[in-house]
Amino acid sequence: MNMAAAKRPMIDKRVRLKAGPFLLFFGWLVAATVVLGAQLDREARYRPGLAEYVPGPFRSFSQAVIVKGLLKDQADPVTTYVEASRLLLLRPMPADNLSLYALSAARAGKEDRALQALGLASARGWHDEVAQYAALDAAAQTGDWPSASLRLRALTQIQARPAILGRVTQSFMADPKGRTALVALVAQNPSFQYQLLSLAGTYGAGGTFPLFVSALKSRKERLDCGSLHVLVTRWLALGKADLAIDSWSLCARDGAGAVNDLSFLSRGRDIDPFGWHLSDHPALSWSLDASGALYYRNKEHAPRLLAWRMLTLPAGLHRLKLEGHPAAMNGSYPSVRLRCVASGNVAGMESPPDDPRMLAVLVPEDCHVQKLEVKVLEGDFVGFRLGYL
Repeated sequence: MNMAAAKRPMIDKRVRLKAGPFLLFFGWLVAATVVLGAQLDREARYRPGLAEYVPGPFRSFSQAVIVKGLLKDQADPVTTYVEASRLLLLRPMPADNLSLYALSAARAGKEDRALQALGLASARGWHDEVAQYAALDAAAQTGDWPSASLRLRALTQIQARPAILGRVTQSFMADPKGRTALVALVAQNPSFQYQLLSLAGTYGAGGTFPLFVSALKSRKERLDCGSLHVLVTRWLALGKADLAIDSWSLCARDGAGAVNDLSFLSRGRDIDPFGWHLSDHPALSWSLDASGALYYRNKEHAPRLLAWRMLTLPAGLHRLKLEGHPAAMNGSYPSVRLRCVASGNVAGMESPPDDPRMLAVLVPEDCHVQKLEVKVLEGDFVGFRLGYL
């Protein structure tokens, strides 16, 4: 008999069977804990209240949420800095975390570390709002406007907060070299022209926007007139007459000189935001002849809005005249009224009792943009024109 074989220890199969399920259950429990911890960490991005319940080893997104909350609540700077320092231990290290650390370091009085972190964040994180703003501000302070304009483009691409975009646009518009850089950015990026022109008009100090528009005209670059049409229409609706006129001069074939032209031959609303809108109501039919005279018919007894357009008449008295005549002897003339866009009030209008073709309208001081409306009664009208006396 082999003595070595005789001394070999016997393994209790019952123990092996009991240990197997336990180890399997323990492994499953560990895996489930890891999965749940990671899931809870990701969920904290959308539900910040969960961040504090994420166990420390699993904090990644949730740690950033905690630091954001501390910064927002202006918590103790030291506590905030300690929490933010934990962000530097995470890998990979996104630019957002570097920016949060920089903000926390600045509040804790560690300016050198804050500047260093912002520099790293701006170099690696084009999608980080704080880093891009800090890099833009630094470039603007040193007069490096070409670099600042690249940062502004990044901020527009990531749809930075309006307050951030407004603040940096003010810096560009206040400096002549900054305006030049902004003009180049607008001219070279048609897809951003609506947003950048809107920012320049909204945040530019008084008198700087016409200078900006003039510089943009001189470049003779391709402009997105479709987007500009939308922007001018919005400014007219807000009562911003000067911004609308200056902006549309970039695309109007005749500059801004025809914005108050009452001719029906002026370009239509799809081409010109100052053009006439003619009704497509089924009760109305109309046509224009080569001279710009309008022929219309209202088949219903009820008055209908035939046409309307936007005007930017200066405050004061304006005299209008109607040309043409009703087709029938007892027909009626169109009814014309002027409404102030900002207030919605109708401007005062007078017409001599014996001559409905003559109109006098008084535009108030606070009525910078007006809506001119033409209503018609039942019947036909021949050769309708509207002009100034």
